[in-house]
Amino acid sequence: MSRRAGAAAVAPAQESPGSKLTRISVDGKDVDPKLFSPVRCKLDEDDGRKVLEVDFGIDDDHAGSATVKRKGDAYVVEGNPVEDDSNRTIALSVEFTCAN
Repeated sequence: MSRRAGAAAVAPAQESPGSKLTRISVDGKDVDPKLFSPVRCKLDEDDGRKVLEVDFGIDDDHAGSATVKRKGDAYVVEGNPVEDDSNRTIALSVEFTCAN
């Protein structure tokens, strides 16, 4: 999960072909995935390890505490980020497919 600083000066991410947000829930309630689209997936390398970089419009301050699971052809990311406006911890679950 990531967000780029100075987003106004950077062109919006283009959706990777074959990548799609399929489900988002906040505190157990489904949210329209279009609110966080497009999703961009990229297979990359970090210190010799293959990693999957994913951008889908969610801040990455709490990405280190998130879990990632494989569900068939999809990935499920779950975590407990803090809302910017209220400082309230929320339960977040995001399911997406990735062309890579």
